[in-house]
Amino acid sequence: MPERNKVGAGKEIPPLKGPRPVSPDTARARVEGIGPAQGRSSLGGIGASGGETESLSITRERYHLLQGVLQSTSDGILAVSLENEVLFANERFARMWRVPQEVMASKDDTALLQYVLDQLSDPQGFLRKVKELYLSSEESFDVLYFKDGRVFERLSRPMREGPEVRGRVWSFRDVTERRRAEEALLESERRFHSLYDTTTIGMYRTTPDGRVLLSNPAGLRMLGYDSLDELAKRNLEKDGFEPGYERSQFHERMKREGTIVGLESAWKRKDGSTIYVRENATAVKDNQGNILYYDGTFEDITERKQAEDALAASEAELRALFASMQDVVMAIDRDGTYRKIAPTDHGLLVRPPEELLGRNLNEVFPADEAEVFRGVMQSVLETKQHAQIEYKLVIAGQTVWFQTTISPLDEDSTLWVAHDISHRRQMEETVRNAEAKYRSLFENATIGIYQSAPNGSFLAANPVMARIFGYDSPEDMLRRIEDIEQQYYVEAADRHEFERLMMEQGEVREFISPHRRKDGGLIWTQENARAVKDARGDIVSYEGFVRDLTGRKQAEEELRRAKEALEAANLELRQSLERERLLASTDGLTGLCNQRHFFELAAREFQAAARYQYSLALIMFDLDDFKQVNDTLGHTAGDKLLVRVAQTAAAQVRTSDLMARYGGDEFVVLLPHASAHQALPVAERIRASVAAIRLDALPGQRDPASITLSIGIAELRRKEADENVERMIQRADDALYQAKRSGRNRTVIADLDGTGAAG
Repeated sequence: MPERNKVGAGKEIPPLKGPRPVSPDTARARVEGIGPAQGRSSLGGIGASGGETESLSITRERYHLLQGVLQSTSDGILAVSLENEVLFANERFARMWRVPQEVMASKDDTALLQYVLDQLSDPQGFLRKVKELYLSSEESFDVLYFKDGRVFERLSRPMREGPEVRGRVWSFRDVTERRRAEEALLESERRFHSLYDTTTIGMYRTTPDGRVLLSNPAGLRMLGYDSLDELAKRNLEKDGFEPGYERSQFHERMKREGTIVGLESAWKRKDGSTIYVRENATAVKDNQGNILYYDGTFEDITERKQAEDALAASEAELRALFASMQDVVMAIDRDGTYRKIAPTDHGLLVRPPEELLGRNLNEVFPADEAEVFRGVMQSVLETKQHAQIEYKLVIAGQTVWFQTTISPLDEDSTLWVAHDISHRRQMEETVRNAEAKYRSLFENATIGIYQSAPNGSFLAANPVMARIFGYDSPEDMLRRIEDIEQQYYVEAADRHEFERLMMEQGEVREFISPHRRKDGGLIWTQENARAVKDARGDIVSYEGFVRDLTGRKQAEEELRRAKEALEAANLELRQSLERERLLASTDGLTGLCNQRHFFELAAREFQAAARYQYSLALIMFDLDDFKQVNDTLGHTAGDKLLVRVAQTAAAQVRTSDLMARYGGDEFVVLLPHASAHQALPVAERIRASVAAIRLDALPGQRDPASITLSIGIAELRRKEADENVERMIQRADDALYQAKRSGRNRTVIADLDGTGAAG
């Protein structure tokens, strides 16, 4: 087993594959930029101000400073030569990869490499990428995914000495928490669409041919557009990117991998200026695997790019070590005086470096804040242990949050590595605000809001929901209702219908059903709800709004009863009116038309016959010796006889004929479209059918008595100027009395000259 390379503060990191033995002095010399053939190389001037030129020789003080910086950074740093010799690895690298002490102590390269690979979700891809990069002189940035959910960003750059590539420098950043925060934000955005309009991250949807389908306000603002319609007129594939940026690689990766994370590129704004963005994108495909469009996010990293470009002028080794860092690095002594500031991101300093160097914390921060910082430094210097603090500063009018690691640099100085966590804090604050907004809306809504599980239990309920159903609090309601179908619904069929609609439509609208209150009382509700589904399309919960309709239902029931009562009264009134009408036009004994109604109808029929020249005949008859029936059998028997005569006679006339009781035992029949001679057979049928009626024997007689009629017939005279219904009745009446004078039980037709003739 070859001797291990000593790295860090007494830590050992094995080479990736079979390194040649190398002494600690040699490793140190290579980190310092001293090669066997090259001599010393310039590292720029860490902490230099006012443009002073540093000596090309790297002093031991600067070496320790560089070591301290690299040990204190929040990134894991690894430098490896082309011969696969580990030139440098900081302690952060070892901690990030969680290499157990026993694995380190085993000095087994295979076991160590296998331990690293076992942590990764794609170990083979990791090995392929490493081999590929050792054959390349280009910079590389990608993301590593761990089985336990961690995510590292990996930046690799060639380490040059002049034009010669001596190896590669690897920088690993643990972005797990940031990723989780981003995922939490995305989830919150899906639940609260308003965040789409307020987020500071640009969001877009584009087609593969460059058409813009969607962009949120932040995206429009970063690209300098006023509206989506304005941006949609521009084709990104044709003129959306700076010359030299090959977009075809983007499309190839999308086809192959379906997603891109952390892609950095240069875009053109509306005014022609350049904006550098960091882009994440996903390809959305149809069922055949064809890409429909890209959904992506981007954030403005122009300031970071500009800072990186400024750092690019530094020496190659220093640039390779610091280019991946976005942190502020400072050396501050025990009494709080700024001694050195590394040329990293000066945009994160409260003042320019030249204004900070030599000044005390008391001159920069309020006294209470400065005192807190000094207290932390004192603890670090006494314990020789790192300390980590979070604080915020106002820089250029903007609040910036830092997570700072303070480490002992020497006996009287500390090294500060401050990392900008504003984005993370903003996302955390956005999530908290969104949750607070949701909770406020939930708690203060004027209608019932709930969330329930398909298994029949409530997951959440707001105070109004609990109050509607008579519970003391939402907690009381959730605790007591264990089976929604049994305890919440009155009819199980309503629950089944609710679940059917959810399965088929994914929602219910204005679903009205009765429910049970806590006290057992009945209430009616109107419900609007939707099904919440997981990525596989399975229903995981129901979310709905409930409105109490009990008052409305009661009012509707009262209205229904009032309507029924009104309809009953109306029917009774109509029936009463109909009875009154019948009483006014009908003979109360026989049910035939009475005299008054007969004259009304006969007058209309007479006028029509006269106008349209059709025949009209009238029959009048009465019972012979009817007075004898009343005197001997009584008026009741006489009334019954009149009824039988009326029914018998009515059976012999047409439905178009009009029959009426004229008075006493007299009856009339008006026959439209009939002459007197055509009316004669009708009269004879009436007379014969009535004669068939048998009565009880009259006093002094042995055989049952029969009834006979005397009948007179008249017809319409057209030549008479004074002809009317009354005259027709008079002539028929004259003919009737002529029949009585002629011996009764006969029919007489009135002559046209008025004398009459026996039928």
